[in-house]
Amino acid sequence: MLSAFVAAVAFQAAIVAYIPLQASRIRTTGEEVLLPLMPNDPYDLLAGYSMTLRYEASDLDRFRQTGFRRGDELFVRLRKAPDGLYDAVSASPAMPILESDEVVLKGRVDRFRNAEFGIETFYFPEDVREEINDEAVRALGSPTDTEAERTRARKQAYAEVRVDDRGRASLTGIFLNGKAYRY
Repeated sequence: MLSAFVAAVAFQAAIVAYIPLQASRIRTTGEEVLLPLMPNDPYDLLAGYSMTLRYEASDLDRFRQTGFRRGDELFVRLRKAPDGLYDAVSASPAMPILESDEVVLKGRVDRFRNAEFGIETFYFPEDVREEINDEAVRALGSPTDTEAERTRARKQAYAEVRVDDRGRASLTGIFLNGKAYRY
């Protein structure tokens, strides 16, 4: 009876330890990828001491593919652009074959038919909340911005992410108007 209890506790401890160890492994061995951010609802941008991020790569409408449903697993193929940021080039239900200048993000389709990769929340200390909010509003602009304004924002607001060879990602920081925020 005691050995079953010890085994159960050890199993639970292993599960609890696995999650941060996996994120740590991705951060140390994963490839660095810079993802452009998109404007989010300004009234929901900051919640507590975190920021909800929205990525260009999350917008599945750009691929004009049908068939993805809420909860579906998907793989978004990214290619490095001349400006150093990564652009989404396709989405598929299976791991794609990648070129040397490409990486893949593994995600799921959310209820709004966008891709979620598990890197949508950026946490930070309370003392920089106002600074980050002001920088985000200036850098990201508005969802109603013109194409030229969105192109400018692309260079002003992006996330630094580490991605492993299976497409699992870990958010390491954000850049707003040339300022790096890593917490």
